[in-house]
Amino acid sequence: MGRTPIHAFRPRKPPILDHYVQASIDGGMDDGGHYRELVYAGVEQRDRAVEIRRALFRSAAHLGVSLKCDIETDAAGLHHIRFHAIDKAIARAHIARKAQGDPAGLSYNPYVR
Repeated sequence: MGRTPIHAFRPRKPPILDHYVQASIDGGMDDGGHYRELVYAGVEQRDRAVEIRRALFRSAAHLGVSLKCDIETDAAGLHHIRFHAIDKAIARAHIARKAQGDPAGLSYNPYVR
């Protein structure tokens, strides 16, 4: 479930990579709330890989999911962005289970804004 529609005075910053995050979601979910892992491969410049990573995080926020994303570099110098979406409700429940009823034992409380 996404957010409310973006207003004309605040357009989204390109590149918009919603279709990559949606492909991760469409790939199915495991028991831990993690969706399918995908790889955006063959990026030549590190700056471009960082921008793609940021765009993936923006798209995940827009679609209402969390994202795990890492940039890997191969021997040829190409960068690969490995990512997967994470269901927020299941992730919050996991953090709450770690607290065992005492949110003071956590480094942060996912239910407090």
